Amino acid sequence: MFSHLLVVTWAVGLGLASSIEKRQSQTATVNLSHMQGAPQHFASGFLYGIPDTPNQIPSHFYTEIAFNYGRAGGAQLPAKGYMNGLEEYKPRFASMLSNYHTCREFGAEFIVLLHDLWGADGSESQSDLFPGDNDDWSTWDNFLNQVVSDMRANNMTAAVKIDIWNEADGGGFWLRDRSQFMAMYARTHNTLRNIFPEAQIFGPTFTGQPDPNNVWWTDWLSMIASNNVVPDVYCWHLIRQPGGSSGDDITFSRGVFEQVLQQFGLPSRPINIDEYGSPEEQVPASSAWFMARFERNNIHSLRSVWTGGPSLHDFMTDLLGKTGDGAYFPAGEWQVYRYYGTNMTGNRVETSPSADGFFDVYATASDRVRILGSAHTQTGSYTVNVDGMADFGFDTHGTVNVQTREFPYAGLRGEVDGPIDHGVSQISFDNNQLVIPATISVNTSAYAWEVFRIE
Repeated sequence: MFSHLLVVTWAVGLGLASSIEKRQSQTATVNLSHMQGAPQHFASGFLYGIPDTPNQIPSHFYTEIAFNYGRAGGAQLPAKGYMNGLEEYKPRFASMLSNYHTCREFGAEFIVLLHDLWGADGSESQSDLFPGDNDDWSTWDNFLNQVVSDMRANNMTAAVKIDIWNEADGGGFWLRDRSQFMAMYARTHNTLRNIFPEAQIFGPTFTGQPDPNNVWWTDWLSMIASNNVVPDVYCWHLIRQPGGSSGDDITFSRGVFEQVLQQFGLPSRPINIDEYGSPEEQVPASSAWFMARFERNNIHSLRSVWTGGPSLHDFMTDLLGKTGDGAYFPAGEWQVYRYYGTNMTGNRVETSPSADGFFDVYATASDRVRILGSAHTQTGSYTVNVDGMADFGFDTHGTVNVQTREFPYAGLRGEVDGPIDHGVSQISFDNNQLVIPATISVNTSAYAWEVFRIE
C-alpha cells in the first residue's frame, strides 16, 4: 500500500523546493483555439502482460485505461516452439490464441509474434534452426502454413497484424547474418500475402530507430523497394539506449524516417511503435511524456515489457501488482493510464513541448481543460501556457480554478490507489492566456492540471 506520508516533501504545481535541480524555466503550450477531435488513446497498448487464463485480470483494469492494442506469441513457455517440432509449438499457439481473445473482448487490435511461435524468444542458441539455414526453407514454409491454418480454424482473423520478425537487428532474437534475414523477410511477406491476405503486415520491427547510417535499415529499405514487399504498417521500437542517450523520441524518429522513405522512393504508410519505454522509463513521469508524444504524432504504440518466465504472461506489463492470494491492485503507472483513458474526454487540444524537449503535455477539453504532463525523467521549474482561453468560453482575462494532481511511483508493482490531490488554486490570467507554474521535484511523478470556472 502506498503511503501518502512519503510525499510531504514533494513540490508540485505552485510550490517550490530547494532540492530541485537548477534549470532554466521552460514552457509547454496548450492551444484551446485548435481542437483535434476525440481522444484516440494512441499510447494504450502493451506487449504481453495478459494471463493465459481467460478473465484472470478483472475487466475494469483493461477498460479504464482504454486498452486498444496487444502483442504476443507465447514466448518463454516450457514448450520451445515450432523449431523443436509441432508438439512444442502447440502450447505457444494456445497461449497466443488466449491473449488474442482477451484483446478482442475489449475491442483491441492484436499483433502476432511469429518469432516467438517459432521459438526464438531469447532462449535460443546458435545451434537452433533458423529460417533459411543451409538455404532450406521447407520447415519455415510449413510453419507459416501451420500458423495461418490454425488461426483460421480458431476464428483468429479479425483485427490481426503480423510482425514478420522481432528485433532482428538487436542480436537477441536473430542469430544469423543480415542477408539471411532480408531473404526471410521478403519470402515471408510474399507467403503471407498469398495465404493470409486479410492480415496486416508490420515491419521491420527493429530495435533501433530509423537511421540512414544503419546498414540494417538501409539494407531493409533497399530490399523492400526492389522486391515490392512494403509492409502495411511501418514499425520500430523506441527504447532509450544505455546511459539515457536518445532512441526514445517519436518526433525525432519519425522525422528521420520520412527522410529515408523519400531517399528510397518508398510510400508513406501508418506507423506503429509496438514497443516503447526502457526499464527506467517505466514510471508515471515517462508514461505521461510518451502519451503526449504519441498523441501529437497520431501514432499507435505499445508499452514494452522487461520481465520473463511466468511474469511475462501477467501483470499487464507491470501496470498491476498482485497479493499473495491472487488479487490484483493498481501500480503507479496504471493510475496515469487510467486518467488518460477515462478522465481525458471531449476534444484533444493542440499542444507543444518545452524547448528543451523534456517537459511535455497532453490536453483535452470537455467540462474542464485537463492537462497531463511531466518532465520525462527530469526535475525542474516549468510553466504551462494555456492559450486561447476565450475559445473555451472563458473571457480574455479573469481568474480560474486550477486543480493539481500528482501520480506517484511506489516501485515495481507497488500499490498506488490513486493520484494525490494537491488542491485547487485560483490563478489570474490576461491577454487570453493562462500561465500555470509547474515545479517538478520528483522525476518519477506525472502531474495533471485541471482548469475550470470559479462558481
